[in-house]
Amino acid sequence: MKKKILHLFLILITGISSQAQSGIIFKSVDYFNYSGRTLNYLEFPEISQQLTKTLDSLSRKFLQIPITASPDFKVNKRLYQDNSLSEHVNLAIGNYATNEKIKAAEKQQLLNSNASQNAKTEFSLEIAELPLNSIRQFPELDSLFIQQLLQKQNLALIQMIAKLKAATGELLIDKQVCMVLSKNKQPVILGFNHPEYLITPKSFGKLLEAGLSVLLDKNNETEILQMNSIPAIVNDNFIQPFIQHQPRLNFSNQKGIIQYLWKGAVQYLRYQEPLYENIVLRGKKTTAIPKSLIAQINADNIWEPLFLREESRDILADKNYLLQCVVNVERDPYGKGTPFNKKTGLPFNFLSGISHVFLQDNDTIAQFKIKANFLDGKKKTYLNQLYIAADSSIVTLEKTVRENVQHYDF
Repeated sequence: MKKKILHLFLILITGISSQAQSGIIFKSVDYFNYSGRTLNYLEFPEISQQLTKTLDSLSRKFLQIPITASPDFKVNKRLYQDNSLSEHVNLAIGNYATNEKIKAAEKQQLLNSNASQNAKTEFSLEIAELPLNSIRQFPELDSLFIQQLLQKQNLALIQMIAKLKAATGELLIDKQVCMVLSKNKQPVILGFNHPEYLITPKSFGKLLEAGLSVLLDKNNETEILQMNSIPAIVNDNFIQPFIQHQPRLNFSNQKGIIQYLWKGAVQYLRYQEPLYENIVLRGKKTTAIPKSLIAQINADNIWEPLFLREESRDILADKNYLLQCVVNVERDPYGKGTPFNKKTGLPFNFLSGISHVFLQDNDTIAQFKIKANFLDGKKKTYLNQLYIAADSSIVTLEKTVRENVQHYDF
């Protein structure tokens, strides 16, 4: 069920006469990056052209009047601390009585007057990336809805504000919409998310279209949209060159079972959630572990060691696998700078040395060690480029090459 938040819009122009068909001028776009560079896409010529084209199409659909870019059309980057949208975070814009002061007949008269005097009605757009926790400041959102939004793997909170101003200075439209951008969980893409560009240019174009569809539709009162998108993948020299243009394997993942087609046969893999087991070093219920492992636990001064286990099974081959690590949960992760495990959300200290194993049934097929906060000087990501998985293409975002040595939490 679509949620409608805050009845906040002006009654849009209806019954526009042929005299007003001189059109609306698209004057400017102001954007405010809270973090990163996602909204920098607005300065890309292809994106600004697409924005104008989309805006014109939607204006013809909802307002029955064309929109064209002004000869002096500008895309302006604003500093976030000077952001005029900061008031909108607290929804100070929500004065419906004030917005309703211009009646539909008066709007019609204003537009006709503009046409007869060869004046122009101007459209402007403001777009801002807001802190994700700003969603808590929406007064009419129930706590359950907020909780459901925040539980998703959210990428960003984007706010768009549209204003349509007559030549007299009267505001005909003053409307806002917020979009919660969440990660699409279904596609699995090899690579690392770009730390500054959250989505691809193509996804950004779809985001603009979705927002403008709400802003220009007088019957659409929705003020919060949730959109799913695949994160932008940064180009690199150690993953993408080896998978580029390679055939893809389609699979489904339902109730912990991965199903895919391999060499003409359907394969089934079952993955279990991570399990934890205390390692008891003293007393009657002492855990049976090798002496070498006990020595390493004592050497690392770990007082409450745990087995971290993840089981999986190849159903058709009748083979069971177990990934087992020895860890402890850091009690002061922020003070000691311990990274959080992305899968479990817990701050683990892994036992040093070759203390971790991978088992097939009862046979050990691998032993390994884990390093934390590791820089690999041979592996680099290129922050000025994106890797597009759909067609294995590389998109250059910036002319200046920005290399970054790959950092691994673990």
